[in-house]
Amino acid sequence: MWGHLMKGVLNICRIDVCDAGHETATSASKLYAAEELIREKGFAALTESIVLTSIDTNQECKAKKCACRIEKVTATLNNQLYIDLEVISIQNEQQSFLMCKPTDIPAYISLQNQRYRLAGIVKYQDSHFVSVCRRVSGNWEVYNDILKKKSKCKLNETVAPKAAVYIRVEGEYF
Repeated sequence: MWGHLMKGVLNICRIDVCDAGHETATSASKLYAAEELIREKGFAALTESIVLTSIDTNQECKAKKCACRIEKVTATLNNQLYIDLEVISIQNEQQSFLMCKPTDIPAYISLQNQRYRLAGIVKYQDSHFVSVCRRVSGNWEVYNDILKKKSKCKLNETVAPKAAVYIRVEGEYF
């Protein structure tokens, strides 16, 4: 969804460096949370569940005619982050998406010494996507393109979040 709506807007740029010093850059439009950790600890563990860099020592360098292995990985984050939150829960042999209240998603996360504020949650409702937005003031609003006006969010209502959108904050906001 993010890739469709925000073509060309990247979340992360990853640079792999091999033993010979070749650098290979790859980019991604969204970040992923480790589902197992979220199932175990809930969405409160979102920050620790995001894996930005992992080194697979069996991975070969992508440079032409280089047989070296990747030895170092770095990642650079954008000002906005789209984090995929489709976490499957299995209870009584039934699969469903993990449910939570909007306030269960951390209002702030810190990654790479940068602080990000939750701007909104995307949920799937009645065959289309709906956004639940968290304002700087802490108030929550629901934007549904089928309805003509925004509505207040019921914070005690549970949702199955598909994604969270965070924006980088600086200075007085934290």
